[in-house]
Amino acid sequence: MLKQYLSLTVFLGILVLLVGCDNFENPVTGPELTAIEESQTQELNFVGLPQGDGLFKSTVTSATITPQTGGTLDLNYSSGQGKERVQVRATLQFTPGSVSEDVDVSMELLTDSGVLMFDFNESGTEFLKPGKFSVDARGLDLAEADGKSEVKLVYFADNGWEEEEEIEPLMIRYNDKNDQLQCVNAPIRHFSRYAFAF
Repeated sequence: MLKQYLSLTVFLGILVLLVGCDNFENPVTGPELTAIEESQTQELNFVGLPQGDGLFKSTVTSATITPQTGGTLDLNYSSGQGKERVQVRATLQFTPGSVSEDVDVSMELLTDSGVLMFDFNESGTEFLKPGKFSVDARGLDLAEADGKSEVKLVYFADNGWEEEEEIEPLMIRYNDKNDQLQCVNAPIRHFSRYAFAF
C-alpha cells in the first residue's frame, strides 16, 4: 500500500511539473539551451566554444539604435591561456534608417552553451535595414569540420534552427587547422538566438 502511495505521489509530482512548465519560454531571452540538443535531429554540428579556463563567463554588450545614426554593438571575449586561449570579437552594425524609432538592443555571447552562439535581444525585433554581423573567433572547437564543410549562420525559430538566407559563401570562412572562424557583414534582419553550424 505504501509503495502504491509513493508511486502515485511521484507520478502526480511529475505530472504537475510537466503541466506547470509546458510551453514556458521567456520571450525576451529566447529558447532554452536544450534547443541545441533538439537541433541535432536536424543534422547540424555546431561550432564549439571551449571553456578556456573552465569558468562560465557571459559577455554582454548593449546600445541604443536610433533612426538618425544607427548604432553598433561591439563585444570582446577572451578566456584561457596558451593553446587553450579562446578569443571572440563580434560586432553588429546598423546604418541610419535601420529603425523607425529608438530601440535598446543587446548582444550576448552564450559562453555556457559550449558553442559559438549569440543571443540578440529583444528577441523578435525586426529592422527596416539589416544589421551587419561580423565575428573573428580563435581557439574554437572545429573537430566536426572536414575542411570542405560550409559553415552556416543559423537562428532559432518557432520550429527549430533555420539557416539565415542571403549569406554569400565568402561571408563566413573557417580554418580548422588554426581553429579560427571569420564572419564578415552577414545580414541580421531580426533578433533571435544565432549560432554557427556545419
